[in-house]
Parts: sequence; C-alpha cells; structure tokens
Amino acid sequence: MKLVTQLFRSFGDLFVPALIGMPVAVLLWWGWAKLRGDRWQAAGDVAVVLFCLPVAYLVLSPTYGAPSQVSLHPGAELVSVLDGVRRGDTAAVVQLAANTVLMLPLGVLLPLRFRWARSVARIASMAVTASLVVEFAQYFLAVGRVTSTDDVILNTLGAVLGAWAARVWWKRRLISKYSGTPHSGEHGPT
Repeated sequence: MKLVTQLFRSFGDLFVPALIGMPVAVLLWWGWAKLRGDRWQAAGDVAVVLFCLPVAYLVLSPTYGAPSQVSLHPGAELVSVLDGVRRGDTAAVVQLAANTVLMLPLGVLLPLRFRWARSVARIASMAVTASLVVEFAQYFLAVGRVTSTDDVILNTLGAVLGAWAARVWWKRRLISKYSGTPHSGEHGPT
C-alpha cells in the first residue's frame, strides 16, 4: 500500500490529463491515419507524441519549496537510492524505477516507427542527448529538481532496454519482409 501511495504522490497529477488525453489521442490517430493513409505510421506518430508530453510534464514541473541541486559524480545519487531500495524506502524504489523507465518508450517507439533508429547504439546516443537536454532544462529553469549524471545513466539504460526488447520484433519483421514469409496476423509498421 505504501508503494501505491508513493506512486500517487509522484504521478497523481497525470491521471486527469491522461483520462482526457486518451479520447483526444484516439481522435488524433484516426485523423492522422485518414490523412496519411497508414494507420500503423499514424499510431507510431501519436505514440511518440504521447510519450513526450508526460515526460515533459514530469521532468519540468516545479517542486515547490525544494532548491535545485546538482550531482555530477556518477554513481553518487545511485548509491544513495540503492541503499534506500535495500531498506525498503518506497520513494527510492519509485525514483529508481521512474528514472529507468522514463526513456524506455523512446527505445521501443523510435525503432518501430523509424527505420534509421534500429540500432541500439543510435538509441543510446539519442537517449543520452534527450536526458542531457532534460537535465540542463531542469537546471536552467530552476524547477527544484536534482540535476544528476545518474539520471542520465538510468534514462539511457531504460532506452537501451526498450530498444533490446523492440529489437526482437524488428528482426522478426525484417526477416519476414525479406524472406517473403509473413508472420501470422502481423501487419505492423515497415
């Protein structure tokens, strides 16, 4: 129950926008699919946008009463968070999981949507770049968050894990595309 409470504290502000945003996303997908003539590409485009909006909200929303901090020593924050996880601190568990999964959709969605992104190294470099942009924005906008190299490391790890997970799917798609043997019922992005 402590974990649910911590999740609600950390992400509760996203529930109402998500409920309102879902029908809007479906309408956007439907309109974009009609315009482009390809429902899978439209789904990929809408999914990328849907990924970006909550990420921007989560990382740029101010935390009131907390001063901005900087942690440039790789591993320093991570050791503290892992110690909290070991002690059963739910806030530490949420922080570790959130930083790891924050960019995971980037690792899954970009390779599925864009052929040029089907390299784990490219996904890793895009995740590092995106994470650095987020950390610099948090620092320069003074939103009361910690600007940390560990966040960049965990975000990149999440994107790479997402890319590895998606890679199984892209390889199956590429094999079936070039071998002429389609997988049963599979009609995805090309």
